[in-house]
Amino acid sequence: MSSDRSFFATLSPVKRNVYLADGRHPKVTGIGNGRLTCALPDGKVQHVEVRDVLFVPSLNGSLLPVKMLDKAGYEIEIRKGVCTISKLSLTGGSKLLACAKDNGELYELDLLSSRDTQLLRPRADAANTLDNSLCLWHRRFGHRDFDAIRKL
Repeated sequence: MSSDRSFFATLSPVKRNVYLADGRHPKVTGIGNGRLTCALPDGKVQHVEVRDVLFVPSLNGSLLPVKMLDKAGYEIEIRKGVCTISKLSLTGGSKLLACAKDNGELYELDLLSSRDTQLLRPRADAANTLDNSLCLWHRRFGHRDFDAIRKL
């Protein structure tokens, strides 16, 4: 579920409530599909399609339930404060899609904003090197914005 309207590529109206662990039950106003842009530990960027996400304007953030990921066929592994999300590939191995680190309360995905993603668009033949390099330095500088990293 998400409170960010810009996340959704498709959104259909729906009226219901969702029940949260803290006892609140905010209104759900839509359901739709969107795409997460995840920064991986090796500096690469991975796009993950997410379906049937609830739009909850009063949520003040986003939550990605492990149960939903499991139901959609993703593999979730939690070890030493890091949660990895993978999917079996056609070749038989598994493909890393996202990593989340323990922030003390929840596991937080390392996501790139749509603005960051635009900055990563290929601008030369060395597009993959540019993508990996920018993403790597973004992480090394404590998730500093891409414009500032480019100026360095």
